[in-house]
Amino acid sequence: MLEVVQAILLGIVQGLTEFIPVSSSAHLIIGEYLLNTDFTSLTYDVALHSGTLLALLVYFRWDLTRFARNAFTSGQDRRTMFHIIVASAPVAVAGFFLIDIVETVFRSLWVIVVMLVLVALVMLAADRWRGTRTVENMSFRDAFLIGIAQAVALIPGTSRSGSTIAAGSLLGLNNAEAARFSFYMGIPAIAGANLRTLSQTGVLADIGAEWLVYLVGALVAAVIGYAAIGILLWFLRGHSLAFFAWYRIVLALVLSVVLIT
Repeated sequence: MLEVVQAILLGIVQGLTEFIPVSSSAHLIIGEYLLNTDFTSLTYDVALHSGTLLALLVYFRWDLTRFARNAFTSGQDRRTMFHIIVASAPVAVAGFFLIDIVETVFRSLWVIVVMLVLVALVMLAADRWRGTRTVENMSFRDAFLIGIAQAVALIPGTSRSGSTIAAGSLLGLNNAEAARFSFYMGIPAIAGANLRTLSQTGVLADIGAEWLVYLVGALVAAVIGYAAIGILLWFLRGHSLAFFAWYRIVLALVLSVVLIT
């Protein structure tokens, strides 16, 4: 029973923080540290990210269907699809060559503190630079630079959505459009990370042994994640990133006090 409750709590945390720009990895690692529980096992990682991937696929199902239908025709949908591919390249390369370093050297609560603050400052700066451009007005250069921001987000505490939305805003997109492109990018990024994790020894066997617990976590993450996508897109149409930036700074301060004391 405790494992099911834990899966529900993890699903809620993952569903919220994967898309809200406050860093899902930071919250899961902090939870692991405070509760002395292995929240971030590979098997949980696959289950929870499968849930958030499902949320993206369902939420943007009509956009994805349109992209697929127009993939071999000229036009904006084909151009946006290629932008997503270009933006996905940096994280694919970084994940292949650097993921072992990220998961060991950078898996530190002090690294999380630093990244929470640094990205918060970038988000505050992005609010001053954000423009009115949309995803349809992006260039391939814009897509590649946002892709680099996504690669940096492999470092715990960064936030994939936070870094990519901020990068998009700095390049002149409005916040809601930057978030929309960030979510598009998240589909291949999360799918690729899951495939990599599934290829590691023992993960599939662990899922098979306790499939119900992982299914519960995945479904909760999917439902909460779906809601979080809609809420964030709505929020950013009329508000800035400042709320999330200050939340990150406060969380970093609290975590610093806990670590020092």
